[in-house]
Amino acid sequence: MHSKNVADRTRLAEIDLQLTSQPEECAASVALQIERIFVKERLDAYKYPVATLPNEIVSEIFIHFLPPYPLCPPLVGPFSPTHLTHICRHWRDIALSTPKLWRAMNLYQRMTIISPDLPDVWAHRARTLPLSIRMIGHDTKTAKRLLAAVFRYKARWEYIHLEVRATSSRLPPVEGSMPLLRQLYLNSGPIRTSHLNFSSAPKLQTVIMDFNVAHDSKLILPFAQLRTLGLMWMDLSVARKFLAAAAANLVECELDISPELEGTRMDVISLPRVEHLRLNDVHENGEIGDCLQYFELQNLRCLDVAEVFMGNNPVDSLQKLIERSNGCPHLHTVCVRTRLMADYLFRQAFPKIEFLFDDNSDGDRDGPYCWKDIEDEIDYTSGDETWYDEFWHEMWVSDQERTKRIQS
Repeated sequence: MHSKNVADRTRLAEIDLQLTSQPEECAASVALQIERIFVKERLDAYKYPVATLPNEIVSEIFIHFLPPYPLCPPLVGPFSPTHLTHICRHWRDIALSTPKLWRAMNLYQRMTIISPDLPDVWAHRARTLPLSIRMIGHDTKTAKRLLAAVFRYKARWEYIHLEVRATSSRLPPVEGSMPLLRQLYLNSGPIRTSHLNFSSAPKLQTVIMDFNVAHDSKLILPFAQLRTLGLMWMDLSVARKFLAAAAANLVECELDISPELEGTRMDVISLPRVEHLRLNDVHENGEIGDCLQYFELQNLRCLDVAEVFMGNNPVDSLQKLIERSNGCPHLHTVCVRTRLMADYLFRQAFPKIEFLFDDNSDGDRDGPYCWKDIEDEIDYTSGDETWYDEFWHEMWVSDQERTKRIQS
């Protein structure tokens, strides 16, 4: 049937060409016009297999066309749900009536003007589904209106990633019930004591926040229920109060620590359930000293640390951490970054532990060592802007997937 259609389309083009060179009322022209009618009827009568699929199947195909929720596709372009509305009227109707296509919105795209009404439009199309929202806002009227629209739907937040970087920006106050919220990322410039109350978020288990959010805001979090905590651009002396508050159930932890530890006296931070710990140096070549001396990690399984955090004697620093943590019976992998000490000294001292060494500084890498890596070379939009960054992807790894990795 496909070959017949090709032949008919070819013949139709030939007829149209011949008709342009024939007088309209000559016998040959009349014959061509009659033939054209029959060829066109055959082509119009043919239904392509994809057009015969039930709407429910097409809707499911559309859902799998997008990145898996809660990852946020681009707003426009070949990999966006908007693109599906531009194919034909029938597919547009199907796309607009499929709520799952509109439940994850990426309110940042380079060189794209975003309407302040977009969150309302997409949230309406998603009907009552929980929402995954990624927004990078700047100090503009449009960004403020976008932020206000996003906050109108906080009762439907499930995965929220907010970056308000401009120095004069601030997050609107947050309070009230957020019954669906699971994972929260907050990165801000000085926010001038916004009131951020997430105490009514019973499902919240993952929080990533920077120094400005933690220090300048009136922040209330249900620390006792958190399983994953990331603290960015923060002195350990500041971070320790958040670690202590979350210690009861914390399983994964990442700290971006500034070099302010030299000469600091602090009590040991006991994190009895932490299985994965990653320590990043946010200032290259900073004089940090032995950071591991401040931790007690009885259940540690994976440690990812820059050697600068291990003081002048990294092997001794790790040995003392293990002794202080009741032998760290579950520790099986240590990744040492920006290594200076020879590999064999680590392996010789700890023959039962697998060591990984990364001689290239990776302090700026986003996302915990224990979280899932992605193929970040694919460009899903025009230009050089990828539709999500590595951290945004790694942040949303499900608890089930993390558990499987931990058990393995």
